[in-house]
Amino acid sequence: MNKKLQMKNYLDALYKIDRMYENGMAYVSEDESLKKLIPEIGLGDGNFGKTNETSYRDILEHNNLSWNHEFNSPRVDYENNKRKLLIEYKTLNKQYQMGKIDEYLPKKLFDDAATHSYINPFPQNNQQSVGSQSVIGDIEKLLLLPESYTRMIILHLWDNEIYPADTHLDMLDWMVNKYYDVDGCTFQYNDSINDMSTRCNIVVYKIKGKRGL
Repeated sequence: MNKKLQMKNYLDALYKIDRMYENGMAYVSEDESLKKLIPEIGLGDGNFGKTNETSYRDILEHNNLSWNHEFNSPRVDYENNKRKLLIEYKTLNKQYQMGKIDEYLPKKLFDDAATHSYINPFPQNNQQSVGSQSVIGDIEKLLLLPESYTRMIILHLWDNEIYPADTHLDMLDWMVNKYYDVDGCTFQYNDSINDMSTRCNIVVYKIKGKRGL
C-alpha cells in the first residue's frame, strides 16, 4: 500500500471515530481511540487495548531475552508478533474539555528524563520507571525491545486555530531527531466536529535506534 493511500485510510478512520460523537461529546479517550483506529487501518489482528496489551517482559522472553528490572514491566499499546510490529500511542489535547490550556503538555511531549536514566535512581522514589511520562519516554521504552521488530510512535495532538500546537510539534521533532535515528511523517485531520479541537496533528515515527551524543 502506497503512502498516499495509507494516509487517506487513516484520515477516513479518524473521520468515522469523530462522527461517533456528533450528538454530544467529541473528545475520545486514548484507549477508546486506539481500539477504534487500529482495526480501521488494517491492524486489527494484533494485541491492543487496556485489557489486551502485551507486556515488555513477555515480548523479550518470547525472543529469548530477559527483562532485567525488578519492577513490573510496562505494556506496549500495540503488539503484533506475526507482523513484527510494536506501536506506542498517545493522544493529547492543547486544551482541556472546558477550554483551559494544558500547562503540562510540554512534559507529556518532550520531557527527556528517560534519556538520562530510564529508572529513577533515587530510593525515596522507589526507583520507578520514568518511561511513561512523555513521547520521549515511550521511545526509550521501545528501544528496550528487539531490533527485529518495527518500533513505532503514533501521536495525536489536537489543537485549534486560536491556540495551535505548531511550536510544541517543532520542539518535539527537534528533540526526537537529536536523540534518535528515526523516519518520520506528519499530516493533519481537519474535519473535526469539535469547536475547540478543530484539527488533529498526526505524527508518526519509526524508531531505528539511538544516536550517540
